[in-house]
Amino acid sequence: MARVIISPVRTLEGAKPDEDLALKPLEAAAEVFVAWKTLDYWRARDIEARHPGIDLAATLEIYRQPIVEGCAGVIQAACDLLAALGVTDLTIG
Repeated sequence: MARVIISPVRTLEGAKPDEDLALKPLEAAAEVFVAWKTLDYWRARDIEARHPGIDLAATLEIYRQPIVEGCAGVIQAACDLLAALGVTDLTIG
């Protein structure tokens, strides 16, 4: 099984566990999906045939980075909500 290491996350101090805060992870996840669709669009195209000499890896990295940043936003938003609910340790196991 592959693992992704996530360091401790600083959260919003004094945040209230309200509807706005609960929507933040969903909003961030929607942004990830849009970024994914953009990457998927470009991967489905025959970019190398249309643009000979293009650095395909670098080009796809441009579209991959918003997904990585968006996932970090999902984690941040979820941790902010957890902290607002009083959760300080999400250790499982």
